[in-house]
Amino acid sequence: MLLYYFVPLFTHAGDCTRANKLIYLLTNRVISKCYHEIQMADVHSKEQRSRNMAAIKGKNTKSEIWLRKRLHACGFRYRLNLKELPGKPDIVLPKYKAAIFVHGCFWHMHHCHQFRLPATRTEWWEKKLTLNQGRDLNAQAKLRNSGWRVLIIWECAIKGRNRLPEEDLISEISSWIRNDSAYDEFPKAESCLTSTASEAPFPNHREKLTDNKES
Repeated sequence: MLLYYFVPLFTHAGDCTRANKLIYLLTNRVISKCYHEIQMADVHSKEQRSRNMAAIKGKNTKSEIWLRKRLHACGFRYRLNLKELPGKPDIVLPKYKAAIFVHGCFWHMHHCHQFRLPATRTEWWEKKLTLNQGRDLNAQAKLRNSGWRVLIIWECAIKGRNRLPEEDLISEISSWIRNDSAYDEFPKAESCLTSTASEAPFPNHREKLTDNKES
């Protein structure tokens, strides 16, 4: 269709060469490709893009589904995302009074190689993610005060370069479910702090998180 709009512009004999070049470009889809790329360009502002990222929900992630299948294979029966419980735990085992959260390392600010603050709007993201972390701690406290036991499974324990051996991880989780421990997390916080000692996102970041956890 673009051909019919451009060709009439070349009405003089001297314009024939240019017209031929234009027809050649159209024939070889160069202009069509450029037009397509323009249409596909990101039309969102940085602020809108940030809002879109912030709206992403972490429900039914691959890590959650992986853990559900393994627990079911071990004979555990559970319920999912109970709204009546603080924080809507990802997996709930009423028989064992156990609530399990499968946390994405980025969205919940884990001390591991998978967490890095975005290079743009860093202060905005730090504030948002710190609020996420505060909600996590508040939900955990409410659950434990109500007699529930809490287990945190970090995404890096399931996938990534430092993931735990599958059989070992499932064995540890199964043992925790059956015992009477009030709280635990995998991988252990100490191992993550050691492995990321030289990989802090920015100076004193780990100290900031530690202060938030203790407050």
